[in-house]
Amino acid sequence: MKFRAFIKILLISYFLVWDKLFVKRSYDNHGHLVLSSIKHLVILISAGLGDAVNCLHVIAKLKSQYPDKKITVFIPGNWIDLVPDDEILTSIPMPANLKQLMLFRKIVNHRSTMLLIFNYSVFSTFLYLISRPKYVIGYLHNYRITFSYNEYFRLENRGFDYRQYVHKPEDHLSLRAELCLHYFPELDKSHFDQKSLYDKSPMKYKTETPYIVFHPGADWKFRRWPIENFIGLANLLNDKFKIFILGGKEDIQRNGIFNNMLNTENLTGKTTIAETVSVISKAILFLGNDSGLSHLASYLRVPVFTLMGPNTPMRSGPKWQNGGKIFYYQFNCSPCEQQKCQYPDNSCMQQIKMDEVYNELILKIKQIN
Repeated sequence: MKFRAFIKILLISYFLVWDKLFVKRSYDNHGHLVLSSIKHLVILISAGLGDAVNCLHVIAKLKSQYPDKKITVFIPGNWIDLVPDDEILTSIPMPANLKQLMLFRKIVNHRSTMLLIFNYSVFSTFLYLISRPKYVIGYLHNYRITFSYNEYFRLENRGFDYRQYVHKPEDHLSLRAELCLHYFPELDKSHFDQKSLYDKSPMKYKTETPYIVFHPGADWKFRRWPIENFIGLANLLNDKFKIFILGGKEDIQRNGIFNNMLNTENLTGKTTIAETVSVISKAILFLGNDSGLSHLASYLRVPVFTLMGPNTPMRSGPKWQNGGKIFYYQFNCSPCEQQKCQYPDNSCMQQIKMDEVYNELILKIKQIN
C-alpha cells in the first residue's frame, strides 16, 4: 500500500512539474488561443464508442475550418473506420504497445504540434505524461491517477469545470468554443454516409422487410437490463418483424440464447463498426441499454428506446430519441459510480418492466406504419 501511494505521489509530482513549468500555454497574453504557429493537430479519443461518436462532428469542423493544418486522430482501433483518412486527416489506433507509445510521443512532442484531449480518462493522463506535448488543450484527469466515474474535470488552460449536470454529448462544446469553431450543423446521418465507410460494409445482413435492432449488452454490468426481458420482447415481436441482435465479442456468451429464436438473427461479435452503422441506420427502431450504440443510433436518426438506471438521462442519455423514449426511474443513489450496487437486485434497472417497454414499442410501430 505504501509503495503504491509512493508511486502515485511520484507520478502526480512529475505531472505537476511538467505541466506548470515546461508545457507552453496554449494562449497568448491576451487570452487568445495560439494557432498560427501550430501546423499539426493531434486529437486523442481514449474512450468508448459513445464518446467517440460525440466527437465526430468536431473533427469534421476542424477539417473544414483549418484546411491548412494536418490532423491526426488517435482512436480505439474498433472505431477507426468512423474517421476515414483523407488528404488532411490520418486516423491511428490508440497506442497498445511500447512501439506505438513511442510513435505517439514522437508525433505529439513536436514543437509545432498541439494535443487536443477530447475525453477524460486515466489513459489520457498517462499518454499526456509520457508524450510531454509543447501545446495542449482539452480534458485531463484533474491530476489524479485513480478514476471515479462522476468526478469533476476541467478544461486545461482555462479552468473550465465539467459538472455532472452537463449533458455528456455536449462535453465537447467548451473545447469547441476554445478552438474558435464557429456554428455548424449538428452531427446526423449524413456524417456516416461516406463512401469510404460503406465500402467497408458488404451489407451481407441486408433484408427487404422492416426490422428492429436490440442491443442487450453494456460495458458496465449494472447498466444491463435483465436479458430475460429482451428475450420476452423478441418473442412478442418476431412474428411481425425480423430482429437483429447486436453486441461485442464480450457479449457472445450472454447473447447466445438468441441463436435459435424465430425470425431473430444474432450478430453479436460478428459486425465491424461499418456494418453496425449499416444495420442500425436502416432499422425502424432501436432498443438498448445505456451504451455507445444508443448514442450511435441517436445520431443516425433512428427512434431510440434507451434503458437507463445508474446514469441519469440528463447526463448520459442519447442526444436525441427521434420519437423514441428513455426508460428511467430516479433512485436516490443515481447517478452512481457503477462499481457496486447497494441494492441486491440492481433495482434501478429491474424497475423498468417488460410490459411498459413493449407498449411503448408497439405505439411507435403503429405510428410508423
